[in-house]
Amino acid sequence: MTPLFIEPSPPLELKALPEYLKYAYINEQETLPVIVASNFTNGQEEDIAIILRKYREAIDWMMTDIKGLSPAIGQHRIYLNEEAKPKRDPHRRLNPIMQEVV
Repeated sequence: MTPLFIEPSPPLELKALPEYLKYAYINEQETLPVIVASNFTNGQEEDIAIILRKYREAIDWMMTDIKGLSPAIGQHRIYLNEEAKPKRDPHRRLNPIMQEVV
């Protein structure tokens, strides 16, 4: 098994979890947290950690790991005329059958 190479990251700020969940870590440095059920046994937590270590490259752990769409490929722009004035359309009334659905 190959060791996990982890680049230094800022300290983790973990949020409080409900009582039925808890944090578990898949490495000894406790830098890769995962959320598991609090009623898992140590064996079950270790089984999950083994699977996550095996497929680590499939999970984005840090913001630097997340791959985005390059602005060179596609970018959304809204072009407005300088003389254009903002306008809001009035609310439309729905028929009674549609009101029940909505």
